[in-house]
This record gives sequence, C-alpha cells and structure tokens, in this order.
Amino acid sequence: MFADLSVTMSQVEFFGVALSWAISSGIYAFRYRSKSAYYTATKMGTESNWYETSDKIRLYGGLALGCLLATTQLLAIFGIVTSQLNGLIWMLVGGLGGMILHLAVGVMRFLGMEAAVKNSQGTVTLTDFTAKGVQAGATIVAIKGDTMEDAVMDAASMIALAGAAEGWYFGMWNDATDEEQQEWIEEWEETVATRAEEIAADKGPAAKAEEGEQGEEAKEGEEGEEGEDAEEGEEGEEAEEGDEDK
Repeated sequence: MFADLSVTMSQVEFFGVALSWAISSGIYAFRYRSKSAYYTATKMGTESNWYETSDKIRLYGGLALGCLLATTQLLAIFGIVTSQLNGLIWMLVGGLGGMILHLAVGVMRFLGMEAAVKNSQGTVTLTDFTAKGVQAGATIVAIKGDTMEDAVMDAASMIALAGAAEGWYFGMWNDATDEEQQEWIEEWEETVATRAEEIAADKGPAAKAEEGEQGEEAKEGEEGEEGEDAEEGEEGEEAEEGDEDK
C-alpha cells in the first residue's frame, strides 16, 4: 500500500515539474512577450536579433517538450501508459531533447552577446555610441537575466525530480516482467563483481603488504595469548602443588 502510494506521489511530482515547464514557457510566449515590439530594443543594426531567436526557441521548445512529458506522465499515473514507456520518453525527450534545446539556446545567446559587444565597439560619434550602447546594454541584461532565470528553474526542477526519483523508478520496476527483473538483477550483480575486482586490482602491492602486516600482527597476538594462557596454567599447577604439600 505504502509502496503504491509512493509511486503515485512520485509520478505526480514528475507531472508537476513537466506541467510547470510547459505553463511557464507558454505564458511567456503568448502573454508576456507576445508583442512584436518586445524584442526591438535588442536588435543590433543589420545583425540578426539572436536574443529574439534564442528566446523564441527556448519558449516554444519548452512548451512542446513540457506538454509532451506532462501528457505521457499523466497517462502513466492512470495506467494508460506503462511506467517503462513513460521513463523512456522522459530520458529521450526530457534528457536528450532538453540538453539539445539548452545547447542551441546557449549558442544563440553567445552570438547575441558577441553581436552586442561588436556593435557597441564599432561606433564613431558620441550620439551613435550612446544609442548603440543602450542597445548593447539592453541585450546583455536581457540575456543574462534569462540565463539566470533558467538556471534557477533548472536547479529547482532537478531537486524536485531527485526527491521523487526513487518512487518513480520503483514504478518502472513494478511494471517490469519477472524475466526483465531477473535480467536487471544479473546485470547489477555482474557490475558489482566487476567493480570489486577493479578496486582489488587498484590496491596494488601496498595494500597486499598492509594485509601481510595485519596478518603478522594477528599471529603475534595469538602467540601472545597462547603464552599468557600457558603461564597462567603453570602458575595454577604450582599453586595446587603447594596446597597439596601443606
């Protein structure tokens, strides 16, 4: 009962993380940054507006990935989709897809920063310098602000997912067949045995010498105990002989 409850609550937490990602991306894309003039301040002359491109990819990509993960996770909660299939989707879409999305956004943000710096350095007159400086500053502030926001949201999501990971993976284990579970156990046992051999090999001669010293100390301790027992036995016999003489 408690295991099933743990699995369900873990899946609900995964669903909440995915849904939060989708809602956050959607509300920014269609509400807060939907006006066409929003990205005007970050346009660098004839250069491409890399900040606008990166932001739209981030928002629409996050909306798509978040909706897909939330949908499959919700289906898994109600048993329509198996936990194993849901886990595969999370690994491919959330893991690999999210990594590619973040990489693409990061590259475009870097290009936007470079364009801002290049545009501000190529000025001649004071008026031109002031105008381009304002544009460059707005671009840099916007990129850094979004980068910080992404970092905070990613950290919060990772903490939430890590706390629910045990129950979530337990659900995948429960949905597996007996043959699959046995295969996983054998793989784990093989991994443990291999790592144990590697650790033993890494110890080297120093560890063997230390084990030899410990063995010698143990032998000396045993010999000392035997000697003490023998002395006590002799003293006891002498005492008994003295009593008999009396």
